[in-house]
Amino acid sequence: MSKTLPESDGKIGRDHDVGTFALVHLSGSRRGLTQECAVDRLRIGTDPTNDLAFDPLRDAAVSPFHAEITVENCEVVLRHKGSPNSTFVNHQCVPEIILQDNDLLRFGIGGPQVRIRIKPEAYASCKPVWDIFCDCRDIAGAAQRGWVVGAALFFRHLLSDLVFHATVPIRLLAGTLVLLPFALVLGLFFYQYQARQADERQIRGLLEQIETSRVSQRELEKRVQEERQRATELLDEQKKQADTLTAFVRRKEKEMGTEAEVSALKQQLRAVESGHVAAERIIRAYGGSVAFLQGTFGFVEISSGRPLRYQGVHPTGEPFRDADGHPLFTFGGETPPVTVSFTGTGFLVDARGVLMTNRHLARPWEMDPATRQLIGPDLEPRLLRFRAFFPGVPAPFDLTVASVSEQADLALLRYDPGGLKIPALPLASSPTGVTVGESILVLGYPTGFDALLARAAQHVSSDIMKRAGTDADRLAQALAEHKLIRPLATQGHVGDLLTDRLLYDAQTTQGGSGGPVFNLRGEVIAVNSMILRRFGGANIGVPVQFGIALLRERPSSG
Repeated sequence: MSKTLPESDGKIGRDHDVGTFALVHLSGSRRGLTQECAVDRLRIGTDPTNDLAFDPLRDAAVSPFHAEITVENCEVVLRHKGSPNSTFVNHQCVPEIILQDNDLLRFGIGGPQVRIRIKPEAYASCKPVWDIFCDCRDIAGAAQRGWVVGAALFFRHLLSDLVFHATVPIRLLAGTLVLLPFALVLGLFFYQYQARQADERQIRGLLEQIETSRVSQRELEKRVQEERQRATELLDEQKKQADTLTAFVRRKEKEMGTEAEVSALKQQLRAVESGHVAAERIIRAYGGSVAFLQGTFGFVEISSGRPLRYQGVHPTGEPFRDADGHPLFTFGGETPPVTVSFTGTGFLVDARGVLMTNRHLARPWEMDPATRQLIGPDLEPRLLRFRAFFPGVPAPFDLTVASVSEQADLALLRYDPGGLKIPALPLASSPTGVTVGESILVLGYPTGFDALLARAAQHVSSDIMKRAGTDADRLAQALAEHKLIRPLATQGHVGDLLTDRLLYDAQTTQGGSGGPVFNLRGEVIAVNSMILRRFGGANIGVPVQFGIALLRERPSSG
């Protein structure tokens, strides 16, 4: 009798008997099955009375009573039953033969192929790995349906046989090998999920810092008022110093002081007056060549190029926030992008449209700790708008970064002058002409919008802020239209001269970066770069020779 077991296996004979031999079906209607045989006689054919009955439709090459396998004197014998369809062993037609382990049987020309396994008792429960491999290889090869299907069949039967027929250690190893890829994929997914969560937490935290640094309408008005007060106090102080010095000289003259004392005081007064005259001359000659720089930048996802956006904003402009108060963000949709505004100073070095400024203005994200942390393998910064406003010119000029110095905090910017003629500033040809104690003049736009609005009449600045709000683009455009963009001039003295930097005490602050530092002959000797806040307001400039070297280099993209 024949008993069919679950899909990949079967047993012929008594269930308690140990299999004398096994048949691995490589092709035909039973392809992929392995049958264990515990009988002395196995009848083979398509007739349903056979112990091994093939499908008469799918296995038409097999006769109803085709052959039989018998166990005689501990040998396994195959006999052909005289049907018109031949029986083949290892591709040879045979009427009768003693079978050997691993022989290949075929019943009829083009009929099903079977591999016989003649094994000791252990074979019934534990099939050697090499036999499993060979059987699966032969099953896949017999399919003759291309390498993709063959590979799928091979691995399918290999996995099944390893799980159900191999030794316990091999089964454990096979299970481990099967589960390992899933474990690795799961682990990778979990790692990526955790990394993504960490990145999102970092982005939310940094966006909160960006939002905290934004100026409200009320805060802007307050800052403008404070700046107006400081400017008034500074002018009063300068006038007071000049009046005090003049009165002192006159008093000394009346008191008939020594000629040397009076001469020294008069010389000091002339120096002060000369400085003011020189400053006024420089401002009149070159103030129109010092531009107010205004721009915005954002972040894009490197893999997709999609910008970092807020999930949404309220009518007040405040972004949507999560339960912890952090701004919600996304990389899809058409919601407002996350942007950071900045201002600075630049000055004309070539009338054909070349400005010099600081590198940290061409790459504004480098100087901001919060935004710098957003730069990584997933996000990169990108300039969205970069414009130059010249004094007295209502329309801005779009800027592109032409060249960036890696040795100094300098960069060159280009724009199309469009027929507008603005003089370039003269650059000092040699650093040896600068001396410690020398008087200097710095032009720029310190405090950015605050100072520009503070120098306007109260009703004018209030009207601008009412119409433009805190939008940087609209504020800059309104200031230009009202001809309120003019550089601020501050005077001071050279404190120290080093190879790569110039120290001076002229008053300036954020926004004045990139402005020209003049000697009283009207030559640019340095480019204002940074403030030493812990050193009494001292400032650092980059010697202009680094800028001259950059001009001589072949421009490179920034």
